[in-house]
Amino acid sequence: MSINSKKNKSSANNDKQEELDKFLEISSAEEIVPPNKVSLWPVILVSIFVSFSAGFFGLALFLSGSFNNWPLLSGVNLQTFLPERQIIIQQKQSVTVTQFERQKQLVKQLESYLVTVVRNNNQDSSELAVYNNNNILGFGVVLSADGWIVTLSEIASPKDLLGSIVLGNNGKEYEIESVVVDHLAGVSFIKLLNTDDLRSSSIGSLFDQDNNSNLFSLSTSLPSGKAKLSELDIDGFTERQLHFTTEEVARELVVLNSTNSDLVMPVFNLEGELVGFTHNLDSVNYILPSDYFSGLIDTVLTHEKVLRASLGIEWVDLHGSVGLSSKVRQGFTKGAYIVSVRSDSVASKAGLKEGDVVLRVNDYELNGERNLTEFVASAQPGDIFILDIVRASEEMEVIVTLGVLEELSEI
Repeated sequence: MSINSKKNKSSANNDKQEELDKFLEISSAEEIVPPNKVSLWPVILVSIFVSFSAGFFGLALFLSGSFNNWPLLSGVNLQTFLPERQIIIQQKQSVTVTQFERQKQLVKQLESYLVTVVRNNNQDSSELAVYNNNNILGFGVVLSADGWIVTLSEIASPKDLLGSIVLGNNGKEYEIESVVVDHLAGVSFIKLLNTDDLRSSSIGSLFDQDNNSNLFSLSTSLPSGKAKLSELDIDGFTERQLHFTTEEVARELVVLNSTNSDLVMPVFNLEGELVGFTHNLDSVNYILPSDYFSGLIDTVLTHEKVLRASLGIEWVDLHGSVGLSSKVRQGFTKGAYIVSVRSDSVASKAGLKEGDVVLRVNDYELNGERNLTEFVASAQPGDIFILDIVRASEEMEVIVTLGVLEELSEI
């Protein structure tokens, strides 16, 4: 090879190397800009919004039926593609029950509890006796399905009751097996023979009734046996005397309107509960509250005898009494001022003294709605009373376990 050819070849190689170096310089000098990243979240959110909007719009059209007005959808019956459905619209209705209708309902409810005590006109005859209103001694209420009823003792003596007949609302006649008398409240518990089909009444409290509560006396007429319900016009409670003991009836409810009868009749509230008995004294009608004998029912039905709770104090009501001295009141307008304590009583054993003021019984304030005697009357022997009292301006707590006062008369 000649020298010129070598030179030419070397020159050509140099030229290529220079071109390559220039290319590399230009490439390294240029900035490489990465492509911009585009976020997809706006697109996704818009798609979701459009989809839900379209769905709600379609549902609204379907429910309203407006799709039938659209030319493209008017011929489409979507019900063929959907299951059958039934839409029920419930609307509250106001029902007004008149007083007359309510009394009719109450009579139907209560008449099954009512029994009529009559003189026995058929003692020496096997023939069925016919009774009229002149034979009625009074009315009672069923306490148990096995034949215990309750009424007031004034309808007849125990001896006369044993010779009497009790007529049930079911048309049956019942003979009397025994009589248990509570002399304190003047109530007779009567046990009937051969009964298993009587409906028993529930017992309420007359002292728990609102002043505007409706009270009704229930009676029946013979020989029809049709029950009659009479609404009573109530005046208020009247105290029998100024000083009370805890073992007596302290007060009764006065009835203003005449019941047109001197007969003893049961009194019910609108809930159908027995709350007392009417009786007439000196031409005035009173209601003996059921609270004075309700606490006796369990022991009478179980043991056939009366077991009354006893506390053993004499007291004055600071709420209802007027003209009391400041020494007696001690600044109080509510409560029971203890006049005396029986020496052999549970009150004496518990430490109660003359001059103490009882403010509360088991956290219930003695504010006139229910007095101390009525708390004892509705309790049973062995019940515990927690008394909040004031003695010499100092408030203290006395715990008393009620004793037993037996008033028993079994025939």
